[in-house]
Amino acid sequence: MNFGKCVTAALLVAACAAAVARAETMSEQADREYRSGNFEEAISLYREMARQEPHNPFHYYNLGNAYYKTARTGRGVANYYRAFELLPRNADIRHNLAFALNTTGGKLIPEGMPEGIFVLFHYFSAIELKGLTVVCLWLTLLFLAAMTAAPAMRKYLRGITMSSAVLALVFGGWAYARKQADLQNPAVVIDGIAEIRTGPGENFTAAATVPEGHVLEVLSETDGWAEVGLKKEGVKGWVQKKFIEPAGL
Repeated sequence: MNFGKCVTAALLVAACAAAVARAETMSEQADREYRSGNFEEAISLYREMARQEPHNPFHYYNLGNAYYKTARTGRGVANYYRAFELLPRNADIRHNLAFALNTTGGKLIPEGMPEGIFVLFHYFSAIELKGLTVVCLWLTLLFLAAMTAAPAMRKYLRGITMSSAVLALVFGGWAYARKQADLQNPAVVIDGIAEIRTGPGENFTAAATVPEGHVLEVLSETDGWAEVGLKKEGVKGWVQKKFIEPAGL
């Protein structure tokens, strides 16, 4: 029985090692294809890695670079945006997203906002802010429970309990402010110029056009159409879903 368990454990370790080796080989191959100018091959590999590890920002960053090299600005922006959502404090990700948006007439940093304030406001991702809020809330509750169970410890725990409660409020308020400021369901125009129509159909009037690489907010969806909003321009309308790609995670 012990021998069988050892064999099983050895096989599991070997399988894990093989999986790691395959992942490393795919990453190295993708980077090699990219450096060689074989961008389509690199795109295929980076896309597969992003599928396998959807919360790794650097897969989307590399994918954005490869798309940008093939002049598919919209798909490049969409992947830079995903990388930025996961790791907004990374300077390379932020720079490439801002550069790509600038080439399409868009902006990452709102007009009038100092860059330092924007970077600080987006230091944590939305997921990180939610996680920090929950952790601080749980710590506050645990400390309160400890103070109730052990009255003699109250004077030692009072300060740290107040600190964790304040941090929960700070991170919670920060997360709320980000939710109000950021697009909730971002999408990017990926194919030429998209027409924004007054209703979900080609029989409706085209009220505006949006160039490739422009970021929209998806408000609702119906058969083949998405209701979108352009916050800065104050425009709402409908666009065919084939012209856009979701940029959120």
